[in-house]
Amino acid sequence: MLRPQEDERFFQPEDDTWAISRVCGTFKERLDHPCQMPEAVLERIIRVASRPGDLVLDPFAGSGTTLAVARRLARRYLGCELSADYADKIRKRLFAIEEIASPSLPY
Repeated sequence: MLRPQEDERFFQPEDDTWAISRVCGTFKERLDHPCQMPEAVLERIIRVASRPGDLVLDPFAGSGTTLAVARRLARRYLGCELSADYADKIRKRLFAIEEIASPSLPY
């Protein structure tokens, strides 16, 4: 089953399963990273696990998706990344994001 969320045998609204597509190569949010998580997954987690102004930590920042979503949701964020190349890409990604709430929070 290629798209189980479109088959009534799977993932009904009353289920506790999220049907979120992986980040395909043609998606607007796709970056040059082999293990990129969909922003929709991180947004759900960050919204329920924190409030605006809280600190979100990602010890394996990778493509920076967690940090980018945290910034957009007006959370403070801290990420660690061993690759200087990925760290630079994360910085560029973060500078391009506008927060949707509390833009005066210090980062």
